[in-house]
Amino acid sequence: MKRVVKTLILVMLAMFVSSSVNASVLTAAGYSVTDITIDMPASAFLGGFDILPNGNYVINDGCSIREVKRDGTAGQTFYSYETAVYGSFVRVNNGTLYFSDSSTESSRIMSMSLSGGSATTLTTLSGNYDMDFAGNDAFVVAGNSIYKLGTDGSLDTIATADGYSGPLAFDGEGNLYYAPGHVASDYSSLPTEVLKWTSSQVASAVGAGVLGEADAEAVAQIDGAYGFAFDSGGNLLITDNSSTPAVNILEDGTVSTIAEFSADNTYYPYLTFVRSRSEGQIAVGCSYYDSTWNSHTLICELQAVPEPSSMIALFSMLGFAASSRLLRRGK
Repeated sequence: MKRVVKTLILVMLAMFVSSSVNASVLTAAGYSVTDITIDMPASAFLGGFDILPNGNYVINDGCSIREVKRDGTAGQTFYSYETAVYGSFVRVNNGTLYFSDSSTESSRIMSMSLSGGSATTLTTLSGNYDMDFAGNDAFVVAGNSIYKLGTDGSLDTIATADGYSGPLAFDGEGNLYYAPGHVASDYSSLPTEVLKWTSSQVASAVGAGVLGEADAEAVAQIDGAYGFAFDSGGNLLITDNSSTPAVNILEDGTVSTIAEFSADNTYYPYLTFVRSRSEGQIAVGCSYYDSTWNSHTLICELQAVPEPSSMIALFSMLGFAASSRLLRRGK
């Protein structure tokens, strides 16, 4: 029993220390952070990533759609582009991979089974940016419109909002959240809003009618957003590159920062999409140049660590368990 108690205490102490000593390119109070470095082809960009059923990542770097394991090593390649493109997103849903690019007027949204086989072009959609799902229904944003993508490749316009394409995400109740991109590329039009259309509004726009900004609830003002995802607690995670690249969270109507890019001697740091893993884990796409102008691409994994008060409570419980064990031995 003493050995078990010691082991648990050491594990908890290690978790506490890791939340204070952060060797990642991100500083995140209350989280331990692990950087997964990704080997990239020359001039490639992490256009999108998602989490596979096996827990590994799938990325779209514009050259291929490929698996990256949690230790950074390469897994299987699902699809290779004939010529390099600007990869916009890759998503996983119900055993299917969806991916696209935003390079030309004929940018293809494609799908393929995770179990293998060839990729199928569902439709072409210029300027597409992001995709999310309400159940098994796919929704994609391009330009200033959000579309429902049919299994036959049909596009049904659901909502519009002024500005460039921005991220979208559905919460657990099927409500749609969207942040319009800034009209000015230099972010001089700060701030923008996080818009919310209810699940019933979205359903009413399927097949007929189009929702507008006036139909949405503005749930928050933000400087900017590259990616959206809901965490395990139902809070909206937001990556923002308008000043210092940061991961923000919309919780109980308030936006706060949980992580910031903080590496020294780096240039052009950028956070891309964000994904939520189980048990309080968050994954963030990141890129930057070092002082010798070498490009770096990584996925930063954030793991929430217990508060000190929680550790004290756990130590108390462990102490009680140990003393109870000793009492039983003494009888």
